[in-house]
Amino acid sequence: MQTGTKVVLAVVVVLAVPVTYVAAAKVGVVPTLTPACVHHGLSYCSKLGFGDCSMNVTASSCTSIAVEEPELHLCGSHIITWNLTSSEYTFPDNGIEFKHPIPGAFVNPVNGTSYFSWRATGRKGDYPYTVNLKDAQNQPCVLDPVIYSE
Repeated sequence: MQTGTKVVLAVVVVLAVPVTYVAAAKVGVVPTLTPACVHHGLSYCSKLGFGDCSMNVTASSCTSIAVEEPELHLCGSHIITWNLTSSEYTFPDNGIEFKHPIPGAFVNPVNGTSYFSWRATGRKGDYPYTVNLKDAQNQPCVLDPVIYSE
């Protein structure tokens, strides 16, 4: 070894607890590991913290709309899909609309007339949203549930 040469060693530690990886946004910033969400018997998309989440939306009139999980709890990143089970109703272009959108919290919306999906990125917060439907006469119908991302 030459004089003045530095040797850099890297140590990798494997943890035996479930973790959610939070990526660093800048070069040179050390990423952090945070413990997975604690489930308190609430409705979570996935007990593992990752994956897809699908829920039904039913409507029998504009005043009778229901979402399978009106208070959905998330842990980690998910693709959330709302499936409309009532053929007399459709999702318009703004089928699922967040009331106070935070850039980057929900991305890549996909709209079909009988389904609507967003990818939740795992950003923590409470996200009230509106389910917008149209009935057979093209009249708007709305419901206001909430997503809790932990």
